[in-house]
Amino acid sequence: MLKALLLLALLPASLATVPRPRSAGLCAADSSPAQTRPRPRPHNYGARADSLNGIPGHAFGEPRSSFPQLEAKGYQDLDGYTYYDAKEGQETGWFGKNAGHVRTTYRFYQDKFASFDASAQGTDRPLLAEEAMYLFGKGLPEPPKNLAYGEAAVNWEGQRVRATLSDGHNECRLIIRSKLAATQKAATEAAQKKAEAAARAAKLRADNAPAAH
Repeated sequence: MLKALLLLALLPASLATVPRPRSAGLCAADSSPAQTRPRPRPHNYGARADSLNGIPGHAFGEPRSSFPQLEAKGYQDLDGYTYYDAKEGQETGWFGKNAGHVRTTYRFYQDKFASFDASAQGTDRPLLAEEAMYLFGKGLPEPPKNLAYGEAAVNWEGQRVRATLSDGHNECRLIIRSKLAATQKAATEAAQKKAEAAARAAKLRADNAPAAH
């Protein structure tokens, strides 16, 4: 069932072009010069993800104080993201209505909303896949070479947001990430490394300076 839903998300992009039969007579191809038509613009798979810029009701970049329904999970990952879960019975919107079938996790970077995960298992997987298709529309398939055996994934890559729906090992997972937060994080880390390198260089110069007589 879920694989069928993923195929629906990919169908417009995966249909093979059917060649038109050649017609003899007035419009025969060999009796008229080839016509060139402008190619259709590539589909913008991430347009709706960029427009939403988060999840319904909350945009990426909002401060932690805008999420009174959340409580900290008590840890921060190696990338500096702090994890939060919704308090029991206080999840909002579609995810609140389906809290018994879909689990959610919110991530914040420097106290600002930066990433959202939702997962469903077993027979609940199609429910999450349908919601992802409703939110983002047609997606771009992840090449099989990038996936483990038996897995499938669809991506929505925008200028501001990247969303991925993956299915495998009896679990469906939707990940929505702010690309702006990732860029800010990379800039912060680069500045920190530069400052650390400058501090090491200054210490090395001080250690190797000739002693005063």
